[in-house]
Amino acid sequence: MKAKKFFKLAGFMLLLYIVSYYALSRYSYYRYKRVEKGQRVFFYVPADPVQIFTTNWLLRCHYYGTIVYYPVWLLDSNLFGGPQYALLDYGLKPGV
Repeated sequence: MKAKKFFKLAGFMLLLYIVSYYALSRYSYYRYKRVEKGQRVFFYVPADPVQIFTTNWLLRCHYYGTIVYYPVWLLDSNLFGGPQYALLDYGLKPGV
């Protein structure tokens, strides 16, 4: 009985992981696509790209998003032709 509960919980957590990736990536992709014509990139932070580059914590959130969501992004981009996340120079200042 405990194994059944565990697999239900694990399946639910996996579903939340995939849905959160999809929501963040597609919302940001379509928002950025309107601003920069022809770009097929997105940010894991649904904010204005200029604001992401000028705010260190937003840049850090995007950086950690590329790490956390890498497995599902890899499947999305290779199997379904999903967009590329924005490759940035992470000049993050420590402690900020």
